[in-house]
Amino acid sequence: MENSTQINAFVINGKKYNAFIFIYLFVGMIALIFLAFALRNYLLIFVSVAIFFGVPTIFEKRIRKPFSKKAQCVFFNDRFVITLYNINNVDTETENMYKYNEIGSFNTSSAPRNDLTSLKIYLKDGSKIGYTFYGQIRNGKKDINGLFFDYIKAYNNTHPENKVTIHPAYFATKASRGTVITATVLFVIAIAAVCILKPQIIPLALIPVLVFYVLVWGAGLSYRRQMKILAA
Repeated sequence: MENSTQINAFVINGKKYNAFIFIYLFVGMIALIFLAFALRNYLLIFVSVAIFFGVPTIFEKRIRKPFSKKAQCVFFNDRFVITLYNINNVDTETENMYKYNEIGSFNTSSAPRNDLTSLKIYLKDGSKIGYTFYGQIRNGKKDINGLFFDYIKAYNNTHPENKVTIHPAYFATKASRGTVITATVLFVIAIAAVCILKPQIIPLALIPVLVFYVLVWGAGLSYRRQMKILAA
């Protein structure tokens, strides 16, 4: 009997959802700027900003729904099958099968606070597929990413000549070194200018610098961690 494991979840259309959030934030920021000039009431502006940015967090599950589909993920020894259904009924919309021997590499990430996990698959024909899951009904302690790792590891052990590898994020590759060096030079110039012109805002100016280097460090750390798990 063929070994298989199934997990049910929801899949969110990341591109449409992110576009909606971007438009929401952009329009909201413009509205808040006009509000600031019109009212000049800083307490009201502060409350408005808190409410505006809090809405996506408080009502995140409801906001996701129009961009979501039900998903059934089934793992086999040689393939991964994901079937998508309309979120309001059981009508099948698409069913996709990915054979492990057709996958060149993959990458996973997670945001536990938002109950989101991301799986990107890079096929040997040059195409790539990405899924963002939430609301997983787990099979045991493993989520979709954990099971994908387990099945890929098992496949790699039995097919050492055709292993699936981890696809590194951009900042975990050598190609990003030029970007990091250029950004570092620009940061130094910008901070030097701030020190001369507006030294009182130096702490604020350092925030984007720290965020950038945290992203670079995190990308490398995530890649090394995933490679270690896959090779274990």
